[in-house]
Amino acid sequence: MDVPKSVVIVCLLIPIFVLLMHECELKSAYIFPGITNISRMRTPAFESLKEWVAPHYDFLSELLSKDIRACVVDGKCKGMGGIEAQIIGYAASCAVYDHYVEKRGESSYISGYSVGVFAAFYAARSISFLNGVGYLYNLNRVIGDLCLHEDKFAMASVVGLTKEQVISVIGDRQDIDIVNQNSDTSMVISGKDHMIRLLEPQVLDAGAVFFKMLQIERPYHASFLTKCKREWLDCLNRDEVMDPLTPVISPTTTQILTNRKECIDEIESNFCSSFSWFETLKQMWNLGVRDMYECGAGSDLERIGKYSGLDHKYHRFG
Repeated sequence: MDVPKSVVIVCLLIPIFVLLMHECELKSAYIFPGITNISRMRTPAFESLKEWVAPHYDFLSELLSKDIRACVVDGKCKGMGGIEAQIIGYAASCAVYDHYVEKRGESSYISGYSVGVFAAFYAARSISFLNGVGYLYNLNRVIGDLCLHEDKFAMASVVGLTKEQVISVIGDRQDIDIVNQNSDTSMVISGKDHMIRLLEPQVLDAGAVFFKMLQIERPYHASFLTKCKREWLDCLNRDEVMDPLTPVISPTTTQILTNRKECIDEIESNFCSSFSWFETLKQMWNLGVRDMYECGAGSDLERIGKYSGLDHKYHRFG
């Protein structure tokens, strides 16, 4: 029996239609801030953190020489800075992620802003929570021991100039870097403190609408930190790093990391490489990501994302 030509055409078109529907499917991503302040957490998220981190109180208290249980449960984290605040913020990001997964399941992609990539690797199950604590602790120590005995370093936010304009203002100075780009006209620069302060009037004269010195203890992503890289590599146990279960988008290269070698490369170089959150957001948009679930204490990445020109929808736990 002859099959009608129209039936043959429909049968041929069905797999193409299914493929197109798959390609057009809107995707989601879990995203992780570099530093997050748990004093800004909403009550549901804070209660989740207290329950989630409880098994690790003794280890973290010994590592940081601080009563972490009292810090979290009794709300004594306010005013805390340095590595203690960074590790507790990392724990908050991991806790929010795990509760998100219980609530809504996995996402299509994961990424982390700056050193938030360590929480992203935890979320992808490429490293354990305690692996991430160790990485952050050792990185902080290596940078403090080897790279911060020279002139004071600083970071500043510059808004209102394109990257090319900022590069033009910096000129041939070798001690100032653009370490991050958040939008077409929003940059973060890093360098010796006195040079950054000298640059302020020149940046404003060039048309910038905003210049602000940032409160930092470790100038992550500055090129001068490459002098710490050998000691940092000596701290790493690469056998701890597994293939990610969810693809991770690198904030430094926008590469989609799908195996342990690619994750190790990012861990090795993230802290001393510039990154572009703007390019990372564009990469996610091009991949079909429309829903962003911020895994942190507040909505810092949502505020940054508003200036990207991309119409992502941001969600906050709790």
